[in-house]
Amino acid sequence: MLPEVMEAVTGRRFRSRPAVLKGYARYGFRRRVYPGLVREDGERVEGVLYLAVDDRSLMLLDEFEGPYYRKETVRVDSKDGAAPCLTYLVADKFRALLNGEPWDVERFKTACLEAYLGECKS
Repeated sequence: MLPEVMEAVTGRRFRSRPAVLKGYARYGFRRRVYPGLVREDGERVEGVLYLAVDDRSLMLLDEFEGPYYRKETVRVDSKDGAAPCLTYLVADKFRALLNGEPWDVERFKTACLEAYLGECKS
């Protein structure tokens, strides 16, 4: 969701636009600073749609996301209409690791982003 993290992981910046994913929620992981995205009726997640992400960057993102997540194609809404995109959802067997509290991106940026970027370098 954050361009700084995307660049730290892939070594690249991508064009992007705000997007909304309906029918999903984003919660924090227990004892972790990052979030997990799960299917949840009636919820919605505001995020970022990155455009023209290349195969090498997708491979780096797959490695970065690791075993807690599975990649899935979903449809997001943006100012240009609905569009398919790849996202990383928490794998069902790891859903119990979520703390059930909505993840706060602003709190993450203030309290954790700088240190987290050091862990993300490609």
